[in-house]
Amino acid sequence: PELGAAESQPENRLAVEKALGQLPPDQREAVVLKVFQSLKFEEIAAIQDAPISTVKSRLYMGFEKLRAILG
Repeated sequence: PELGAAESQPENRLAVEKALGQLPPDQREAVVLKVFQSLKFEEIAAIQDAPISTVKSRLYMGFEKLRAILG
């Protein structure tokens, strides 16, 4: 299931929150902004004061870590 879909199911919410807590802060923020607030790369880049390429890298690494944690 998609991360947002997993979060919407009460039994999975705690697992998702715990997994997000294991990410580095910059990756966690990028994932939360993209998945739960549906922001565009440009908007996340402005919030994080980072280039779009850095935001994409943070999202990629964050999603990879979440996949490993959540299975």
